[in-house]
Amino acid sequence: MSRWSARSRKYQQMRAAFLRTHTTCWLCRQPIDVDLAYPHPMSGSVDHHIPASTGHDVLDVGNWRAAHLRCNQSRGNRKPKGMDAPPLRPERAW
Repeated sequence: MSRWSARSRKYQQMRAAFLRTHTTCWLCRQPIDVDLAYPHPMSGSVDHHIPASTGHDVLDVGNWRAAHLRCNQSRGNRKPKGMDAPPLRPERAW
């Protein structure tokens, strides 16, 4: 786990830079209005694909997805769809 928290200055700087370049919500596929600020429900937020509450590093930018605050909050810390299912076995070649 990272020693950096979501409240650290480094995280906030990385988050701001990320949201300037990622302007589509990965959950609802709608554009994010960059002029809206927290706590507006349609403001931009960083959603951790693998929830940070499970011990994942909050500074792992590869785990970040841009989302509306409302979409992010409604997903909570549930895993993304498809992560619960077992991997598909390849079909047998006949």
